Amino acid sequence: MEGKTLVGFMSVEGLETFLRESMECGFTKSSPMALIEQGTLPTQKTLFSTVGRMLEGAKKMKIRPPAIVVVGDVVALRHQIGRQSKGKLSGQRVILTVSSALAKGWREVFEEEGAEVWEMPMTQIQEIPMKHGWERDLKNATWIAFTSGAGVRALLHAVGDIRKLAGKRVAVVGPSTAQICRQHGLGVDFIGPGPGATALAKHWPGKKDQGVLHCAGSAEEGVLLDALQKRGFSVKRILMYRNIAPPRPPKVILQKLQTDGAEWVVFASGTAAERFHRLMGKSWATGTKTAVIGESTAQTARQAGWKVVAKSKDVSARAVLSAMLKAG
Repeated sequence: MEGKTLVGFMSVEGLETFLRESMECGFTKSSPMALIEQGTLPTQKTLFSTVGRMLEGAKKMKIRPPAIVVVGDVVALRHQIGRQSKGKLSGQRVILTVSSALAKGWREVFEEEGAEVWEMPMTQIQEIPMKHGWERDLKNATWIAFTSGAGVRALLHAVGDIRKLAGKRVAVVGPSTAQICRQHGLGVDFIGPGPGATALAKHWPGKKDQGVLHCAGSAEEGVLLDALQKRGFSVKRILMYRNIAPPRPPKVILQKLQTDGAEWVVFASGTAAERFHRLMGKSWATGTKTAVIGESTAQTARQAGWKVVAKSKDVSARAVLSAMLKAG
């Protein structure tokens, strides 16, 4: 049947009947045929054969639903489609545990390389009511230091009007936080070489007579404050937000992960690594490659039981992807 096409949806369990009826429609045992399991997904399996030999091949390859069957000359187009680039992460599942606020646009970066991306944030930001006197500390500061994008958003929400920050100099922990500042109309005077507050403190650009206000989260250990004070800087630290655990993912999602696994999981913080380990368990963690941001996160992730194979210095999707591709 030249030029004709027959497509069967959910035809795996009734494949023998489908093959018989396809020949009743005019196809022959030599007609080209394709059987596609989980089409378009990284886990896709495809069997190319003929009507006469497909049943035997499907049993041997253990094709399972969901799958579709295609019969006809159109099957030959696979040679043209096969020339398309699949990406260096094609067929691999990547779990992003980065917070929704930080990971905006991250999914697309990994999908461009063919990955199947699951977003499962392990952190959720909850702003803390400002304590009395914070406006005075802000007024007296020459520099405002941000060690996270959440701190940027929390301060801007607290001040209400960005013009109140006129004349302030801004230092941030890395490019990602700088980008968030600029997205909200706040200029950046210094970007730390990263990663982490330690590197920012070591390369601090201000003078000792210039006050510093660090907008921090409750989980931060005061590394920037302690390091700058030891060097003689005047530093005030205000807690802007809490990093809390998000709601537990649906049971069906966790069951799917436990059954099928993933090739990669990405952590931007040690807290995320610990929470995800408690969620998935030791046996799951040991079989999954881990990509992290910064040495501090790497250390915590290893202690929690993760196999860290890729480490990025910058807090960005491109930097993490680059580290993953180098690790292989």
